[in-house]
Amino acid sequence: MEAAMIPLIKKLGGLLADEYNLEKRVRKRVESLITELEMMHAVLRKISAKPAELFDEEDAVDAFIVRVEDVGHNRGSNNMKNRVKKFLKRATKLFTKGKALHQFSNDIEEAQRLSKELGELRQKYMSDADTKGNADAIDPRLKAVYKDVTELVGIDHRSKDQLRTMSIVGFGGLGKTTLAKAVYDKIKVQFDNVAFVSVSRNPDMAKILKKVLYELDKSKYATINEAARDNEQLIDELRMFLQDKRYLIVIDDIWDEKAWELIKCAFTDNCLGSRVMTTTRIAGISNVCCSSSDDIVYQMKPLPDDDSRKLFYKRIFPQGIKCPDELEEVSRKILKKYGEVPLAIITIASILASDGPDKQIKPKYHWDNILGSIGRGLEEGDSAKDMQRILSYSYYDLPSHLKACLLYLSIFSEDFELRRDRLIWMWIAEGFVQGGKKETGLFELGESYFNELANRNLIQPIDVDATADSALPVGIGKLTSLEELKGLLVDVKELGKLVELRVLYLYWNGSDESMYNSLVVSLGKLRKMQSLTIFDVGDARSDVSWDGWMPTPQLRYLWFKRCTTTLPRWVNSLSFPLLSSMHVSVDIVRPEVDIQILGKLPALHFFWLWVNKSQHTRAETFAIGPNAFPCLREYQFYGFIMGPSIFPRGAMPRLEVLVFSAQASDIVGGDLDVGMEHLPSL
Repeated sequence: MEAAMIPLIKKLGGLLADEYNLEKRVRKRVESLITELEMMHAVLRKISAKPAELFDEEDAVDAFIVRVEDVGHNRGSNNMKNRVKKFLKRATKLFTKGKALHQFSNDIEEAQRLSKELGELRQKYMSDADTKGNADAIDPRLKAVYKDVTELVGIDHRSKDQLRTMSIVGFGGLGKTTLAKAVYDKIKVQFDNVAFVSVSRNPDMAKILKKVLYELDKSKYATINEAARDNEQLIDELRMFLQDKRYLIVIDDIWDEKAWELIKCAFTDNCLGSRVMTTTRIAGISNVCCSSSDDIVYQMKPLPDDDSRKLFYKRIFPQGIKCPDELEEVSRKILKKYGEVPLAIITIASILASDGPDKQIKPKYHWDNILGSIGRGLEEGDSAKDMQRILSYSYYDLPSHLKACLLYLSIFSEDFELRRDRLIWMWIAEGFVQGGKKETGLFELGESYFNELANRNLIQPIDVDATADSALPVGIGKLTSLEELKGLLVDVKELGKLVELRVLYLYWNGSDESMYNSLVVSLGKLRKMQSLTIFDVGDARSDVSWDGWMPTPQLRYLWFKRCTTTLPRWVNSLSFPLLSSMHVSVDIVRPEVDIQILGKLPALHFFWLWVNKSQHTRAETFAIGPNAFPCLREYQFYGFIMGPSIFPRGAMPRLEVLVFSAQASDIVGGDLDVGMEHLPSL
């Protein structure tokens, strides 16, 4: 609901423009509604920043919706939640219809009634939320009270017997807790007292500290849970108990830096060789845990393919039985989905495991059903539910703005590659990036969102480097089931044998004409291609037209960088009915022809066009048709000389991001009127 308010507020603001000539009564109601919606939006953002009380709560906004729903008192379709949703949906559509604006008065009145009821609930809910949010506040002074004396006086020397910390970090399901427990069980005999305690997402710090005491000495602290002690008293008790003991303590599943700072206060460094181990999904927390140069951060890596396969088969087939040939393909596809995550492998394997007294292997159709269920959620057994719950914790711990950014990635197909800066601009266009400090731009704020998702191990940034190390191996054509390939082009003829290929990212030397001819023949055999990127790394500019190749109509992503001088003739709406993203770098563009052809691509959402040689004719010839680019949301073009009225009324109705180059003389002279007022979504 929070996200739905953003475009609605903007469009309501547009109603106040003089050109709409609203009645005075309606204008006042619109102004009042905008103010109320802005307040509601701010409250929803504040609510979403508060932690959920239970693991199975999606977020605090859901709790707010439940309260709204209760007001309906079982009125069916008339309850508050449905009314709000229906209004938001109807109000958003009003601005695209051709009806007179003075007819919207009834809708405005309905919105005001809803906002009044929501306002009454808001005060009640925020009061409850504030009370609950402060229930277990951590005193920031504790960190200073228990600060180690060596830190206070600046002593850098550390002996091997001083307290050291190791933090294990990685995304959910990698086996951080399993690894920590294995190490703990192996070395605990070397210590006087040991404890293994899980913190989880919303910890009661007093209970955590009591649990540490109980684990350290179960007989002495058998009744500690009944004691009424605050955090400071419990920390004092822990420090006194540990002062003359060599201890090993594992703090598992830390989600909050403040929680660690409080727990850390209890660990006294008595130079007896004590050790502390932590696990977390958040890289920033692991760095805080290991603040000393002698501490160790261990980054968990995804399970290699061979180990994934061994673990999968070992859990499914009885000892001595190999995977049947008919199950090889479906098992490979299952491992491709979840093969790097041990928890997922074990969970799926437990569903497929041979059962019954005769240990009979489950039929292939059962494996196919499991493969088909992976994308929409497994439903078999408690182990699958446990896996989903564990893996979902990382999502539920996100603030609302990061949830929206993460969910936005679902619009891209599997294995789709996207540059970071373009993704950030898309987030900005969707309204996910808002409310930064005055000195911080929207892009910098969006960049911090990206870094935070990477810090939480929810996305994995990659770097593509065209070096000799990425050359295609000899015999690549034998991998006939390969679906994704990236590398430096070597054996072009072998490429045509990969008929299952869906994603291809190639570097090549365009000055080699014989290689070009062979590449065109090979590409013509790849009829399942959905994403194609070709980057010319040669010293000389490529002078090929690519007209000898006809791409597959399934293509959704196309990037030609430095590998053609003109737009290929096969670029048209008939050849590309599904193309949604296109990046082209050329030397020559026929503005009156090429732009018109590109404008008819029916599914194009993102379009980047670079013209490497300057166009000496003015941009009056660069005309976009009135109905061109019907689905385009982002348009970047460089190398054109700007002229007036490039964007006529009716063109690019959904455009949200526009980037272009312009001559300084046009800007200084005030002549840069390109018709951007005709772009309604910009």
